[in-house]
Amino acid sequence: MSPIRSDDSDVYEYLKDITERFHVFEDLKLAALYTDYSEGTFQSPDEIIKRDIAYNFLKLAKGRLRTIEAIEKITVGKIKDADIETIKAFGKKLGLINENL
Repeated sequence: MSPIRSDDSDVYEYLKDITERFHVFEDLKLAALYTDYSEGTFQSPDEIIKRDIAYNFLKLAKGRLRTIEAIEKITVGKIKDADIETIKAFGKKLGLINENL
């Protein structure tokens, strides 16, 4: 949600952040599904992924699903064909884009 920068560094920072998070989330997902080997010992998923972490991942997944459902409902699955003004209008309707943009 940083201001847009003319040098596109905001985009690159966002992509770098997402990429780094992806690896962390992927590692946690795998640790939740399979026995893991860490610090010289084998650990079962319930030793790594505690109840609060599982609960937070569930909340995150539900939030993502609600966002996707809202976008699909508003765009009727046609976002890929929309022009930039239509996309901005959808974003404003969802409350994802500031009215000043």
